[in-house]
Amino acid sequence: MGTAARDIRTNRILDEVRATGGDVRRICDLFGLSVKAAARYTAILDHPGLHGMAMK
Repeated sequence: MGTAARDIRTNRILDEVRATGGDVRRICDLFGLSVKAAARYTAILDHPGLHGMAMK
């Protein structure tokens, strides 16, 4: 495929963050992340460059 497994996982996590509105607990449960790690992913929801962008 030419895509690293890490990149695929990161994209999947970010898609779930967007779909759940940043539900840290759900991200932790689904991906086995710590609260701190999940919070880093959910921080993208506040990123000004992402507002109005379509989900891929």
